Amino acid sequence: MSLTGENIVILSSDDWASGLKTSKYHIARCLARENRVLFVNSIGLRSARASRRDIKRMARKLLDFCQGVKRTPEGPYVYTPIAIPFLRGSRWVRALNAAFMRLSLRWLQWRLGLARPIVFVFIPTFRDVIGCLGAKKVIYYCIDDLSAYAGVDQGWFGAEERRLLGHCDCVIASSRELYRRLRPCGLPVHYVPHGVDWALFRKALTEDLPEPTDLSHIPHPRLGFYGFLSDEWVDYELLKRLAHHRPDWHIVLIGRPANGMDMASLLPEPNVHWLGVKPFESLPAYTRHFDVGLIPFRRSRLTLHSNPLKLLEYLSGGLPVVSTDIPEVRQYRGLVRVAASDEEFEKACQDALADGSPAARERRSDALRAHAWEARVKVISEIVEKAPHTGAAANTSLEINVE
Repeated sequence: MSLTGENIVILSSDDWASGLKTSKYHIARCLARENRVLFVNSIGLRSARASRRDIKRMARKLLDFCQGVKRTPEGPYVYTPIAIPFLRGSRWVRALNAAFMRLSLRWLQWRLGLARPIVFVFIPTFRDVIGCLGAKKVIYYCIDDLSAYAGVDQGWFGAEERRLLGHCDCVIASSRELYRRLRPCGLPVHYVPHGVDWALFRKALTEDLPEPTDLSHIPHPRLGFYGFLSDEWVDYELLKRLAHHRPDWHIVLIGRPANGMDMASLLPEPNVHWLGVKPFESLPAYTRHFDVGLIPFRRSRLTLHSNPLKLLEYLSGGLPVVSTDIPEVRQYRGLVRVAASDEEFEKACQDALADGSPAARERRSDALRAHAWEARVKVISEIVEKAPHTGAAANTSLEINVE
């Protein structure tokens, strides 16, 4: 059974309107069907600089804050907090930010009737406000090694995470590597891999979705990627090599690059096509008309601790998938080809192109039915219901196998 009739606060590590339908979005969407959910947008990990990128982000955050709390069509209420973005390490700045955050969240609790909420916190920067919420339970939901992002002080992050854990009742980790890292923390730690909006991506097989117009001029075979296109994640040298070696293949990229990235100069090859950001609901149409789904991640501390949500989306749509060697992807051997080198990646793509029959696509999609977000939220609900409200519970665990 999923949680029902609860008040839930999600302290997120990204923004609801970012265009990236991440695990926080899907969990909030599922929980909001039977509960009152407040989704609080991220307040970030690093101090801002006087750069064009940071100024634009601050302006957007201020505009969202001025619009107040909003009810979304999916059900959750969404609120954008503001904080002094400079000198985050200053004791006075931190105290002011924490005080304002406490006041604003307490006011929202009163306005929305969110007494005794279950709190899911995805980022340690909210640590200072958790104690004021009168929480029924506090769950640290860890989906990435956030300390591995460029510009994040690892020592500071580690200290903040340890302080956060002192307020929590249990931990959920979305990858086995994160589970292993957090296992010694002294709390119950549970491994729950990401789910997928299976019904949405299944449409790539069951519905005659028309070919998107911006895809129609691109010849087959099409090797597609959708997601965050940051060069912290994507191995662009690998993609350039693949495009150069196989000029008859067309690499199609969908998503948002990191601010400041120039995609045209980064990938000038004529058989690489960046289509920009697309509505999440349109991705099954692209999936239907791709030949292979790519996960061309760099191998770094950031990616090695990750669980690529796009893997499940590709498979739910029936695509053959080729990935660099990410530990969490290995759990799906038999459904995905994992490559340990650039040469293996190219060979795996060649093999995948021969594995796109309707029967093979159906088999891959059927295998993902059990991984729908609704099933994952039931597991999360069970964890929350069983977690003792102590903040320092006995160290037990629950694992979900993906074989």
